[in-house]
Amino acid sequence: MNIWKSRRFAAVFAAIIILLTLFFGGGRSLAAARARVLTADNSYTQDVTDLRAVAANLCTVAERYPEIDAGDGSVSALRRLLKEEPENLTAIREAFDTVMTLAKQTISANSEDATYLIGFQADYLAKCDILKRSEYAQQARNFNETLAHSFPASILSRLFDIGQLETFE
Repeated sequence: MNIWKSRRFAAVFAAIIILLTLFFGGGRSLAAARARVLTADNSYTQDVTDLRAVAANLCTVAERYPEIDAGDGSVSALRRLLKEEPENLTAIREAFDTVMTLAKQTISANSEDATYLIGFQADYLAKCDILKRSEYAQQARNFNETLAHSFPASILSRLFDIGQLETFE
């Protein structure tokens, strides 16, 4: 009996083709959905740029006081994080909070630099709030939820190395 004319072979071959199509098509769809979220909200990119500018201004003021950076190099660490692409917003937030705490402890309350710190913190908190409530953040949370809790997306995301999107929580 010729294997190419067998119904069993045809059924198995068709099943394999369908599974491969689902597998690669699903991975490609996830990658495309991730790309759509990343490119959807241009205001998010501007808000991240503004947040980075506030953090850079904090570094500029903190660098006037060498004792702030002397202990743990937190100002230098924040500067390095601000130069990274793509940015790690969680790490930037943690480094900003550390530098701000050290600066508040070091800088005299009645100095001009203390006034700058108050402004930086207000701007920073406002940008954080905007980023948390942005359209991008909502879409990223939805995408991450899909990756984490839906079948077959949870499996395909691991196989195709499609990671979760960063949200600013």
